[in-house]
Amino acid sequence: MKKSSINNGLFLGAAMVIGSYALYLANPKMFFSAKSFVLLMIFILIMVKSGREARKANGGYISFGEAFKNMFVTGAIGVLICTCFEYVLFNFIDPGLIDIQKEIALEAAEKVTELLGGMGEEYEIALEKEMEKIEDGNPASLGATAKNYFARLLAPVALLSSIIGLVIKRKGTGSGPADDLDKPRQGYVMNKNND
Repeated sequence: MKKSSINNGLFLGAAMVIGSYALYLANPKMFFSAKSFVLLMIFILIMVKSGREARKANGGYISFGEAFKNMFVTGAIGVLICTCFEYVLFNFIDPGLIDIQKEIALEAAEKVTELLGGMGEEYEIALEKEMEKIEDGNPASLGATAKNYFARLLAPVALLSSIIGLVIKRKGTGSGPADDLDKPRQGYVMNKNND
């Protein structure tokens, strides 16, 4: 593991914290609706940067495994920092965000109920139980935050590390170019006889 993946992870975490906090300051409800999109864009840009830097450090070549490992470390560090920030934000800076999050989740559940109305009594009972869990639970508890972090390691960290790793990988063949696209084009020269 290279130091650049750790540095990129710290940079990613800082960028995600700044993005999250800016959305929170703008509008707490917007924090929940726009956060995923904004943070995903930041995440993808810095992950691509991390992968390209790793490839450049390897002389222009990198295997899928090396690219994945480099970007996974970057993503894991960045997401850990952002997840810790969200824990502090929800539990210490503004505990009222938990109520807003519950309200949004309950509104979404009610909309699903309206869309799927008439699905049967079993569905309504299951939905009522879920709504009670939302009302009684704390989505920002330490356990829920840890579970959220490990879920984020799968998607987006592992998933996007895999996809970006497939895109940026470039196999070396020793001293030759990485692949046919990197070979310089051979020009054809016609011999002119000046007889």
